[in-house]
Amino acid sequence: MSVHDLKHFLQQPFPGKAAFFAHILLPLFGEENVIDTYDEPLLDHHPALRPMAEATGIRAITRIAHIDLGLQPLDIFDITVADRVRMAQNRVGVQQLVRRIMDTYSGAFLLIHYEGRPDWEWRFTFCHKAHDATSGTDARRFTFLLGPGQACRTAAENFRSLIDRRAADPEVQLDIDDLRRAFSVEALSREFFARYKAHYTRFVDFMVSDAPMRQDFTGTSRPASTPEARNREEKPIRDYVKKLLGRIVFLHFVQKKRWLGVPLGAPWGEGPDNFLLHLFSAAPPALQADFLDGVLEPLFDRGLDTDRNAEGDAYDTLVPAVGTVRIPWLSGGLFERDRQDRLPSRFPPELFRDLFEMLAEYNFTVDENDPDDAEVGVDPEMLGRIFENLLENNNDTGAFYTPKEVVRYMCRESLLAHLVATLPGVDAHTLRALVESHNVEQLPAPLAEKIDRALADVKICDPAIGSGAFPMGLLRLLFACRTALTPLLEARRTAADLKRHIIRHNIYGVDIERGAVDIARLRFWLALIVDAPTPLPLPHLDYKIMQGDSLLERIADVDLSHIAEAGAVAPPVQQDLFGAVDLDAARVGFATAEACATFRRNLERAFDTGDHEERLRLRTSLHRRVASAVLWSLAPRLEQARRTLADLDAASAPLTPRQRKEQARLQAFVKQVEAPVAYINAHHTLPPTECFLWHTWFRDVFEREGRGGFDIVIGNPPYIQLQANGSLLATRYAEAGYSTFDKRGDIYSLFYELSRRLLAPGGHLCLITSNKWMRAAYGAATRRFLAAEDTDVHLLLDCAGTKLFENATVDVNILLAAHAPNRRETQALTVTPELRSCLTDSSLFRQHAAPCAFSAEESWVILSPIEASIKRKIEAVGTPLSEWDIHIYRGVLTGCNEAFIIPTARRDEILAACRDEAERERTAELIRPILRGRDIKRYGYEWAELWVIAARLESDIPNKYPAICEHLKQYKGKGKLGDNSTTKVFQRPWWAWMQEPVNYWEDFDKPKVMWKIIGCNINFSFDFDGVLCNNAVNIMTGNEQQLLQFVGLMNSKLFDWYLKLTTEAEVQGGGIQLYVTTLEKTLLKLDFPDQLGALVNRRVKEEVADADIDAAIYELYALSLEEINYIDALRDS
Repeated sequence: MSVHDLKHFLQQPFPGKAAFFAHILLPLFGEENVIDTYDEPLLDHHPALRPMAEATGIRAITRIAHIDLGLQPLDIFDITVADRVRMAQNRVGVQQLVRRIMDTYSGAFLLIHYEGRPDWEWRFTFCHKAHDATSGTDARRFTFLLGPGQACRTAAENFRSLIDRRAADPEVQLDIDDLRRAFSVEALSREFFARYKAHYTRFVDFMVSDAPMRQDFTGTSRPASTPEARNREEKPIRDYVKKLLGRIVFLHFVQKKRWLGVPLGAPWGEGPDNFLLHLFSAAPPALQADFLDGVLEPLFDRGLDTDRNAEGDAYDTLVPAVGTVRIPWLSGGLFERDRQDRLPSRFPPELFRDLFEMLAEYNFTVDENDPDDAEVGVDPEMLGRIFENLLENNNDTGAFYTPKEVVRYMCRESLLAHLVATLPGVDAHTLRALVESHNVEQLPAPLAEKIDRALADVKICDPAIGSGAFPMGLLRLLFACRTALTPLLEARRTAADLKRHIIRHNIYGVDIERGAVDIARLRFWLALIVDAPTPLPLPHLDYKIMQGDSLLERIADVDLSHIAEAGAVAPPVQQDLFGAVDLDAARVGFATAEACATFRRNLERAFDTGDHEERLRLRTSLHRRVASAVLWSLAPRLEQARRTLADLDAASAPLTPRQRKEQARLQAFVKQVEAPVAYINAHHTLPPTECFLWHTWFRDVFEREGRGGFDIVIGNPPYIQLQANGSLLATRYAEAGYSTFDKRGDIYSLFYELSRRLLAPGGHLCLITSNKWMRAAYGAATRRFLAAEDTDVHLLLDCAGTKLFENATVDVNILLAAHAPNRRETQALTVTPELRSCLTDSSLFRQHAAPCAFSAEESWVILSPIEASIKRKIEAVGTPLSEWDIHIYRGVLTGCNEAFIIPTARRDEILAACRDEAERERTAELIRPILRGRDIKRYGYEWAELWVIAARLESDIPNKYPAICEHLKQYKGKGKLGDNSTTKVFQRPWWAWMQEPVNYWEDFDKPKVMWKIIGCNINFSFDFDGVLCNNAVNIMTGNEQQLLQFVGLMNSKLFDWYLKLTTEAEVQGGGIQLYVTTLEKTLLKLDFPDQLGALVNRRVKEEVADADIDAAIYELYALSLEEINYIDALRDS
């Protein structure tokens, strides 16, 4: 069968066993490999499963075939469910039963269909259990929705590719991995995004090239001259297309519910499968040419965003062939018209036709997939991936899409930690069973009630929400836990009501990107739609998922965290005799308790209202109230600053240094405050990315008595170096009051501190970030913050070397900490690729994690017990290198290697150009061999026949070395030699080195140790020959016996491990940067017997092997055989 024929077959009602055998199983595996099991009734053979099956609505489970795929067999099951069961909403029960099935069978095809309605949809599921029954790992399940009205393209193509592979070579036997790859949802996700992005690009390119549209959306009909300016200029166009296509994709999820285009008088759920494609296809050519403004915009505004309940939800589509149909009023704000929607926008009809036809090829599944149970189709999470991948300058924003398994792990662990802390009398194993598997067996009703109340009251926030992965993960988790508890409670609640309660009372989020906020809200709306049997107006999430800079609750140095407090104003603002404002009295709030209460009521009302006029009144009232309070906090200070600056400018006498400093401070203040004040005056609201008023907009969280703050702060904040983009971020946050701020550092460090600030007493933060803070020098402030007495780090997973993000190579860590007294007992684990499954199997983490007592002073290195033992042995007898009788210096810095470092051939030319033998002898002495970092090898070096002209100040190059002078002249000026001759100390001649090693020039001639400063494997060499080295190399001189011992230690396997363990300065690619200050802190045994130095000297002369040095050092540090084997295995790998 062709793909077309297979697709047609799969779109039919459930075909039954015989047809599935003939069209799918036999072509896939061959008749000789398919064993008919003659409808073995599984429930009869396993009666223990029957109660669970009956509760789930499963009528029968029969094993219809067995296929031997080598070590992992595949069984085929026919599962019949009752007609009353809604399979899409009953997945939890089916999943639990499948888990029990998979305890026996490691691979399975499940054919799931209704008992009495063969014309309804049916499901094909491939299950794969990766581990044995005792591992605790769930089976992976991939499901295709098939039958009448379903797309079925992906399923048909996947089956056809497997059949073709076998047809090409009948000897080929498919295995479980072949099936897993074919049915994985990841391949579909990548394909869908690639095609979606192509359509997005076509819409953007058309708007950019269409002069009238470009003028309307960007303010100019001609593109800017530079790519950077053009990119900024065209951002409104890209944002608009994202919004437009986001709306269209959202409606494809809605039409999956068959709520669009329902015939008048018919119930919801009777609409066509592809309403949007049908609407476009039925439109006359003239209307297709103006489809956005002529059809879609009216649909968005007068259809989806207008209450027509009194008219039976009737809506005139404006397409004569379609006429008037039922369209649901969805409200929520997604389709609310803004300025851009009102601009004329005409696109070529083929853009919409191609887009609708592409989207029609996919199955849209309204429920978000679970990592272990994926319906192969486009689920709402895909919207998150689209957003993250289309995010402006993704690398610059440091945003990476968090994998589902990571999201689920962090959500589970943070919610479990909250429950354990909130319910101290409840067994932790009971709570873990609820959170991880939603198991409530033998849970008494009073305890279930207590747990449910704790879940209902939890306050959760993601301060960098992105596309909403973590809040959505916790929504799903809270919903699953509370659904499992529902049968044990007296109260009854629908799935839609429960989700609405969670979204309204438990979830909050902030992001600086408007697109992120829009996508996150959209995913929450879809989460409500999935469980709604009929359309209901969606809540407005304007004050739940909000835009703003979550790191700032201030403008300039004006703290705005108190403006929502009653009585925070002292009117009128007092001035002294000279008109200066009393700034303490200028702390302005809402003034009265009544105003605060009104503000709180309006926030609550804004969640539910669907009335256009009321929504606008509430929004205006809320934003004007906040803007007014902020303005009164800023305006007096701004006026006083301007007045003071005017006085300073008018001063007749020269300003004192103190006055100049104050002038610069005030000028910076005015520059920071003028723009937001002007914006507030013009728009009566705050600039959306200026700051975020946590204590104002989320005041219900911070006003909880005794629990002010969030219970869980979770997320994946951006990873951006503060010095990037001309240090814009470093300047923005330098004075924001963060103790974790280090201008060399990364923005995620500030999010650790912000998250801790936002927590209620006993609350938990759970973040995934780059792991550089654990060891880098700039992470010291973050380490001190997390090691504070009031922060208790529970879990730390260092994923160094294990790639978690699909499109990023960054090494990450996952940290869970509480706002509680520090017990200094962190359960920590280095997540190797072999241990990655600990993210899905918590027992694996508990088995391998080790307790660590991290301090504020040292790097945070996660050690296994054997590693901790080795480290203790080294440090017990170690002396800091700074206390040795040695000196460490840097190699020579010429300032222009191109001029001063030359090959042998050029040296010979210079010598040949000398006027006489005396000059030639002087010149030969001045040109000396030089080594680079790459030339340094273990115990020796490989000279690359490079020479350096020792152009020291005393050399007097022009008078004593004419041939060298002529050589150097060709590099003079032109951005090369002599252009940077001024230093703080002296004015150097154009021909001299940039920095001369005045104080240690003679040390190059002494016996010395040399090593490359940066690298993955730092080699240490010993030199007796007096060679020079460049500034990529450090040298050490001193007592010769100590130098020899030092070289032996640092080249050994033991100290290769120890140095990488303790060095803070890591570089890209996994190497280290061995600063002198870092090396001087290294603890090394000082009082070795002379035999070690003699042994190392023999190794320098290549008389003994590295293994001899390693064996001697192991013995001197008294390592056990197990410890020796551990170190040997690391280096050998």
